Amino acid sequence: MHPIDRFAKYLLKSILLCSVALFLYPLIAIANGQPGTFMATGSMITPRFQHTVTVLANGQVLAAGGADATNPFNPVASAELYNPATGVFRATGSMSTTRIDHTATLLPNGRVLIVGGNGGPVTSAELYDPATGTFSVTGSLTTNRTFHTATLLPNGKVLIAGGAGAGAGQALASAELYDPGAGSFSPTGSMITARSGQYATLLADGQVLIAGGASASGGNATVLASAELYDPATGIFSATGSLVVARQSPGTTALLFTGQVLFAGGSSGAAGNAPSLASAELYDPSTGTFSLTGSMTTPRSKHNVALLPSGQVLVMGGVNPSVFGPLASAELYDPMSATFSLTGSMTIPRFFVYPTVVLLPDGQALVAGGADNGPVASAELYTVTVTGPAPASGTSCNGVYNGTFNGNLTVSAGQDCFFVDGGVTGNVTQTGGNLQLLQSKVAGNVHVNGGGTFNIGPGSTIDGNLQIQSLPASPGLNEFCGSAVNGDLQFQNNGAAMLIGGSAPALCTGNTIHGNLQVQNNSGVVTVAGNGVNGNLQVDNNTAATTVTGNIVKGNLQDQNNAGPTEVRNNAAGGNLQCQGNASITGSGNTAGGQKQGQCSTF
Repeated sequence: MHPIDRFAKYLLKSILLCSVALFLYPLIAIANGQPGTFMATGSMITPRFQHTVTVLANGQVLAAGGADATNPFNPVASAELYNPATGVFRATGSMSTTRIDHTATLLPNGRVLIVGGNGGPVTSAELYDPATGTFSVTGSLTTNRTFHTATLLPNGKVLIAGGAGAGAGQALASAELYDPGAGSFSPTGSMITARSGQYATLLADGQVLIAGGASASGGNATVLASAELYDPATGIFSATGSLVVARQSPGTTALLFTGQVLFAGGSSGAAGNAPSLASAELYDPSTGTFSLTGSMTTPRSKHNVALLPSGQVLVMGGVNPSVFGPLASAELYDPMSATFSLTGSMTIPRFFVYPTVVLLPDGQALVAGGADNGPVASAELYTVTVTGPAPASGTSCNGVYNGTFNGNLTVSAGQDCFFVDGGVTGNVTQTGGNLQLLQSKVAGNVHVNGGGTFNIGPGSTIDGNLQIQSLPASPGLNEFCGSAVNGDLQFQNNGAAMLIGGSAPALCTGNTIHGNLQVQNNSGVVTVAGNGVNGNLQVDNNTAATTVTGNIVKGNLQDQNNAGPTEVRNNAAGGNLQCQGNASITGSGNTAGGQKQGQCSTF
């Protein structure tokens, strides 16, 4: 999941905290296109290369900056918006300066932070406000940066790391944090190794994996294999295992549902004609090591990578110096089989310095711009791959389905069950495997107990209660976002990390919970963000870090007796806001219709 748009990723991947509305776009991928293929959509107004593409909280897509010509380079300040409902780009406000090789990060408040790059003052940064369609200058970086990474942290700050500085383009080891509340940058711990054009991925435990890159931005640089972890709690980088193969191709990682990180392809050298790689490898956070996985069918660098809702990873385009011109081919990585296989090709060849692909709320992947024989304006959509209707009642669920399962469904170890625009008429019980629901409905209760990983949303509905209990610690991240529960939501006694609502690395908004939301007795990291709760919200007796931010609660909000660090920010409680007995608590920007009590009295 690449650091430019985040939480793509998102995991899944990119990061929306400010809205509790559901994304309910129809699955035009199924209705209008053949599964596993690309189809053209509206073109950008301006051809763009080395620009950024970011999904906004309202579902539209912001394309900003880049170059509209490459001989010579001509950086632009213009920006435009893509509307998935109409398939049309339209102009929006321009940036304050021209930029290429910058970063764009969606903030919890719905604005987009644009940082650094070439073409203008590379210490400058600015904010795009979707409400006004305009950019405004914010605080400046502490040092010049281009080819850096920007990663939204669970606490709402943005980590800016490495890149190339002014002058000869020597790589930087320094890093800094952007605080949206203060509108300013401040130094944080430096990386162990100076890097430019590196990979950066937010892990399920909130740490940031920095890997690979080059020792400078020029052709004589050394490509790196080393990797390190940034811990937001301490502000310190620490060494972790090294890549099996030294590589660089910034932004082309994907955080898998297993919690592992996929590195596919890239360049083995810094020069423009350096060999492209077909090899791929996985980073396992539980062991801190890299290992090879299946290789791509084609060597490629300067390509695009997107994590699809099915859990597969789409890899497209790029360059292979042994083949004249850029690539149009695309392939899918299947985490279950650890193999790549060809899928439909793009409508035209494209290559990219930074990836310009985003996952839309309906599950399609949008790729816009890039370069063929110069910058291109065209854009295209990759459709969701669906294997068929739901399995018959009484049979195992192991695939991607767009139908309804009649009766009660059990998902157990070894099963990978994914519903797109479908659902279950009874209850769902998960004791293992992988359960995913996208724009699907469960008529009964959902009970996740004792194993597996699950990802629900966006646009899904559970008519009963959602209970998640006794999940053991694992490198995976469980997500429930952009959806509705008509009963209560209980997340209790879990060691696994959990995301409830909109935050990194998910690409969706908060949830609507018509009953109570209880987060209790967990030892894994929990984020509760951007939800609308018609009852009470209770966060009690958790031992790992908890973040409660941007929620609208009609009843009381209680944050009590947590042993791990807890953060309570920008929530609105209709009743009382009560905080007591927490070992470490910070917060601000909260409102209460009743009283603010205890540790929250000044928050």
